[in-house]
Amino acid sequence: TPLEGLTRGERLSWYAARSHHPKSLPAPLTTARGPSRDDEVIAYLGNPANAVELETLSHLRDALGGPGLYTWWIDHEGAAELTVGLGHLVEAGLLYLGQAGATKWPSGKRSKNTLWGRLAGMHLGDKADMSTLRRSLGGTLAAARGAMITESDLSTWMRAHLRVAPLVVADRDTLHALEERVLAALDPPFNLRHASRTRLRTALKRLRRAGGQPGQQDSPTVIGSGLPGEASQTDLIEKTDPDAHRRSRT
Repeated sequence: TPLEGLTRGERLSWYAARSHHPKSLPAPLTTARGPSRDDEVIAYLGNPANAVELETLSHLRDALGGPGLYTWWIDHEGAAELTVGLGHLVEAGLLYLGQAGATKWPSGKRSKNTLWGRLAGMHLGDKADMSTLRRSLGGTLAAARGAMITESDLSTWMRAHLRVAPLVVADRDTLHALEERVLAALDPPFNLRHASRTRLRTALKRLRRAGGQPGQQDSPTVIGSGLPGEASQTDLIEKTDPDAHRRSRT
C-alpha cells in the first residue's frame, strides 16, 4: 500500500493531500479543565477539516483568547517550493505544531500568551525573531528563490499557502506535556524540538543557521529587502540553534 512504512505524520499528510477542505469555519474545540484526553486532541489537530483559511482567522479572535495548541497545514504549491529550498520532499498537509500560553516549568511562571496572540501577533506578525516557524519558512524560501525574502512577502506567502487548526486547552499547567505527547503522535516535519532526526530536519536546521543562503553557514539570518546587500539593521536576526534557543516561541 502507499502508506506502508510511513510515520503517522506522513500518513496524515498523504490523506490531507487527497482531501477536500471546506472553507466553512469550524469552531475551535475547547478541552475540559484538567488533563486533556490525548486521543481527542490528536484527532482534532490531525484533521485537516479543522484548519481555517488565514483570511478568516479574525472571525475566531474572541474564541482564541486563551491558551492552547495549533497545527499548520500547507497546500501543494507551497509544499513544492519548500521542497526546492530544502532538497527533501515536503508533502502537502500537516507541517507544524505549536502551543501558546503554557506554564513555564520548573519555575511555575504563568504565561499570559493566547492562541490569538501567538497566531496573529507572532506567526503572522512580520517579525521572524518572534516565530521559529517564520524563521524556518523564510530560510527555506530564500534558498528556493536564491534571494532574500521580505517579512511582508513571507506573510503574504503564508496567507496564500497555509491554513491553521487552533485548539483551546484550558489547563496551562499541563499544556507543555500535552504538546510533547501530541508531537510524538503527529510528527509534523517542520518541528525541530522534541522530534526525531530526519534528513529533512537536518537540512532545515542547516538552512536556519545559514539564513537560507547556500554556502553561508556562519552568517546571520537575513529576511530582508529581497535584494542581496540591501537589508537594514532591523532586518538582521541573530543566528540561532533552535535546539538551544530557550527564548524562541513555538
